[in-house]
Amino acid sequence: MHKIWLPWSLITMLIAATVGCTVPASSLPSSAPSQRAQPEVTEANRDETELESTSTEVVAAKDYSPSEMSLAQLADADAFAERGDFAAALVIYDQLLAAEPTAINVLVARGNLYRQQGDALKALADYDTVLQLDATYAPAHCGRCLSLAQQDRLDDALYACNQALLNDPTYAAAYRARGEIREAQGDDNAALADYDRAVELAPDYTLAYLYRGFVQQRLGLFQSALADYTNVLMQWPDETVALFNRGMIYSTLNQWPAAQADFNALLALVPDDVATHVERGENYRLQKQFDLALVDFDRVLQLDQGNAAAYLRRGMVYFELEYTYD
Repeated sequence: MHKIWLPWSLITMLIAATVGCTVPASSLPSSAPSQRAQPEVTEANRDETELESTSTEVVAAKDYSPSEMSLAQLADADAFAERGDFAAALVIYDQLLAAEPTAINVLVARGNLYRQQGDALKALADYDTVLQLDATYAPAHCGRCLSLAQQDRLDDALYACNQALLNDPTYAAAYRARGEIREAQGDDNAALADYDRAVELAPDYTLAYLYRGFVQQRLGLFQSALADYTNVLMQWPDETVALFNRGMIYSTLNQWPAAQADFNALLALVPDDVATHVERGENYRLQKQFDLALVDFDRVLQLDQGNAAAYLRRGMVYFELEYTYD
């Protein structure tokens, strides 16, 4: 029997049509690699509050007297919040507000906590209380921006971010927040300008580098995105989204060892991350390390029996093995 050898591009499309899935990006020419659009495995203290002042710092910055508030308690609450122990932090914030209901720094801190827990309504209530007491308070406007975004009220969120920057043009967290809103509205260039301004004002603002990396990667600015992800990983070595996205860029640039190093590092942190196994397997396949590729694709199908990308790519490995040894 004669065998007919077809171009790889056609083979890929035929297999894809057979299994009912789209052609994977790595098998076709592409101007931009796939990416994870937002942090999926990120510690609680890497939330948007990274650059927001702690409640004790806000007191000093705004010249609000602590009066009966215990600065030690505030510091404890902030520490709990940064570690992700929201329940313990909330108990302290509630106690302090029971003693002094107009303590705007505590109201903002509690609002931030509610927002991190996904309770936008309670967060907005705290921020609105602050703005009734001080309509110029930028952290409350910024908090409103992010909470409104959680409700998909993007126009209102953008207005709130603009209010924050109107009252404090040097507030880096508000630029970063507005960048997120502009991304969500599809204006990547405006988002990039906001992230640029955020890191200009705060060169150590790691979260702004991460989000700027997302936009740069999507725009095909791969070297700039690599620099930002590398900056993030210098501060947060276990940031899985930065590892994944950087690995994807390296793969797109055919820098296989660098891509493999990032995927290996990610899987050391999250051993059963399906997407990373798929991409590492593809990385092996493209280097013709077929045995290693099959290990990854087999693992994916143990974790996710319906994963079309793994079936497709494993089929491509089997085809290449038949071509090599038949």
